Amino acid sequence: MKGTFSDYLIQSSSSYNLAEELPDVDLQLLKKRNAAIEKKLDKIRREKRLSWNSAHEKLLTWSLSGFSVLIYGFGSKRNFLDEFVKKKINGNYVALTIRGYFKNIKFKTCLFELLKAMDHTEDFLKDNTKSYNNFISNDCSIDSMIAKIQLLYNNSSTYFKNIFLIIHSIDSISIRQYLPAISQLSQLPFMSVIVSVDNIRWPLLWNNSMRCKMNFLYLKVSTFEEYDVELDHLYESQLPPWLGALSDNSREQCKLEQLNSILNCLTPSHIQVVNTIATLQLEYGYAAEDQLLKSLKSSMTVTTKSSLSQLLIELFTHDVLSKQFLNDSENKNGKIIYKLKLSSELIKEYLNNLV
Repeated sequence: MKGTFSDYLIQSSSSYNLAEELPDVDLQLLKKRNAAIEKKLDKIRREKRLSWNSAHEKLLTWSLSGFSVLIYGFGSKRNFLDEFVKKKINGNYVALTIRGYFKNIKFKTCLFELLKAMDHTEDFLKDNTKSYNNFISNDCSIDSMIAKIQLLYNNSSTYFKNIFLIIHSIDSISIRQYLPAISQLSQLPFMSVIVSVDNIRWPLLWNNSMRCKMNFLYLKVSTFEEYDVELDHLYESQLPPWLGALSDNSREQCKLEQLNSILNCLTPSHIQVVNTIATLQLEYGYAAEDQLLKSLKSSMTVTTKSSLSQLLIELFTHDVLSKQFLNDSENKNGKIIYKLKLSSELIKEYLNNLV
């Protein structure tokens, strides 16, 4: 597809003629389109994999040249990094992989594995259990373990092969507290740090001092692969609270929490539309389209029926609203009404929380 994604959005919105009322969703058509999109994505993924070898070579060269490498781009980088370790690292170097998408990261355990890779003295290897308990105890801080690693390097007469520290999803919440420690490790001459990021706000993770220590080179790798494994570990095999929000089989007590989760991802205009519908629905039992438009015009949230339709489309996508015709008369002359999928008690609670 030619042009940028933003160009595509502009072209799509300009060519789409919003009707006076929102069209019904054709689920069969959506399934066919989704299947076609998935087929195209599979083709793109296969093509992207063909370029992985050259990207792996570049990644290895940069790492051995003393740089840390940050990998960014669309899609999960898990398979890309695992294949890099398998083809370029195993048998040649030592690799320590930290999977940041795990909910609970045991960073001290990772540092202990690094110490084992470095310290080959008999005293250390004679009783790993005792050493492990000493280092993992609460009395032993991460800073002291890093100091031990630095001391081993400074005092050793042995030539250290590069040790690759591979960190998946370094921008995940579970690993952010260890970023200062990781920046210290990246300063070691024999340490090659390779990290992947998935959040668009990753540049905000580091302050200037940490960024200078990391000495990043940036490599764009767009795999377009799904985040299935990462999400499974993030939510520990439980569905996220926003998935399937407000569906018929949702528990009543969770619906308000789910609605708030959805609204946190939407714009202030969407929130104002929901607030207005909630107010009208509590008073009249529903929000008539003409009443809704009049109220939103007075608050300058929308100016035309088309602008209201655009906001409503997003709410329908998240299954927040239902659209009905008064007296079940489904014709263009019928009065269109909207309802939040909440009970009157939950709507009261929602509006009370706004005060």
